[in-house]
Amino acid sequence: MKTLPIGTPIIVVGNENRHSYTVGQTYVVSHVDPSDRTLRAKDKDGHEGNWLRWSDVRPAVVSDWSRIAASLPEELVAFLSAFDGIADIRLNEKTVDAMLKSLPDLQERIVAAAMSPEGKAALTANRPVAPTPSKETR
Repeated sequence: MKTLPIGTPIIVVGNENRHSYTVGQTYVVSHVDPSDRTLRAKDKDGHEGNWLRWSDVRPAVVSDWSRIAASLPEELVAFLSAFDGIADIRLNEKTVDAMLKSLPDLQERIVAAAMSPEGKAALTANRPVAPTPSKETR
């Protein structure tokens, strides 16, 4: 791989020279040594590792989410960050746990809704089907 400018996000993909970086993690190029084709990089907390080879890194691709989030209001980013996935959007587990803890009467509210005429009609497909008695039990 050819060298990248200082400040470029990279992802570590190998560990040919036993460097101190974690494979799969993203860092930012902080020093470049063109004489031996090595670089140093910093993690998100600003900690710089030792020298590693360019062959052990790839440019880190900025996700579409990162690009989109940069142009959204902070409140909307916080809301959308509560979800996992894009095509099959669902609340992440920590958010669900926090919501459930803040609603101690949630089970009672769900049962009351399910027992209402509208709830019974809506949940018919989810109710268990009573087993058909066999000839032996008749």
